[in-house]
Amino acid sequence: MKALKALPSEDLERILLDVGKLFDRLKNQRLFITGGTGIIGKWLLQSIIYADRRLGLNVDISVLTRDPEKFRRGGLCSDRVHVIGGDVRSFKLPVTEKFDYVIHGATDVVNAGNHADVLQTCTLGTANLLSEAQKHGVQRTLLISSGAVYGKTPPELSEIPETYIGSIDFRSPGSAYAEGKRCAELMCVLASQSGEMQVPVARCFAMIGPYVPLDKHFAIGNFIGAALRSEPIIIEGDGTPERSYLYMSDVIARLLILLLDGKSDAYNVGGRDPISIKDLALKVGTVVNAECSIEVKGKALHGAHANRYIPSVKYFDSTWSLPESVSIEEAIRKTAQWYREWE
Repeated sequence: MKALKALPSEDLERILLDVGKLFDRLKNQRLFITGGTGIIGKWLLQSIIYADRRLGLNVDISVLTRDPEKFRRGGLCSDRVHVIGGDVRSFKLPVTEKFDYVIHGATDVVNAGNHADVLQTCTLGTANLLSEAQKHGVQRTLLISSGAVYGKTPPELSEIPETYIGSIDFRSPGSAYAEGKRCAELMCVLASQSGEMQVPVARCFAMIGPYVPLDKHFAIGNFIGAALRSEPIIIEGDGTPERSYLYMSDVIARLLILLLDGKSDAYNVGGRDPISIKDLALKVGTVVNAECSIEVKGKALHGAHANRYIPSVKYFDSTWSLPESVSIEEAIRKTAQWYREWE
């Protein structure tokens, strides 16, 4: 496997600036992370280690992974990071150890084997994690959830607020991830009722940046990958679905703010500006490789409502008012450049 490539220092510095004084709350604290090998996990670990070095936080980080040796071979070396081997559904923390903060992000939708595994990781994993957190004195646990909990966006909603209760076909195997996250969120609500632990929830939407796969089910990653290989950019559908993208440094700053300062409530984390999949492909071609052709395989149905996956981020903004620091054009450029340098 490839060694872990460092994130751009300008991105890590941006996160440091956006989170600001809240980072002081990690000083001399112990942090436990699940999902440390995923896209978000890699960003979180590098960001916290960077902040630790810059600010002298003396934070102690433990990471849960099924394969400790693979994690170590990945190249993340820091005396601040301790590896704990185990499955999120059944691991146990050392009885005598205390932890202050938890980030729970263990649901690998990129490499998941099947729908049942995804569902069990969300449900059994969250139940076990919360039980361990309560036993070990954790003050705050951040659940990394997803905008998938809302299901399909109804035509009357231009953007999805946290108050929308959603519409999911719970009998469909493809709903395992969304239903699992919904159940995980309910567990977090129940765990926070005693008042002993704050459990904010981050519902993440579409994102872009280093580590987003170029050959999986992420449209923007596939588009950038095709452009870097000078291949046609293929749109399997009709190109009308709309998304909004948030660059990973902006995502991570918001997650850390929620970990350190959020209430036991759900917050959307995503971009503000909608863009159609076709326009996104055109933008990737313009920014990365103008020679790439765009192929749209599907045909739009006359009068059909465009599929939209756009969050309302007014709730988060009403408390912290954090600007998006990276435009979609710059996000595409930065991601493509990072991957070019990794080859």
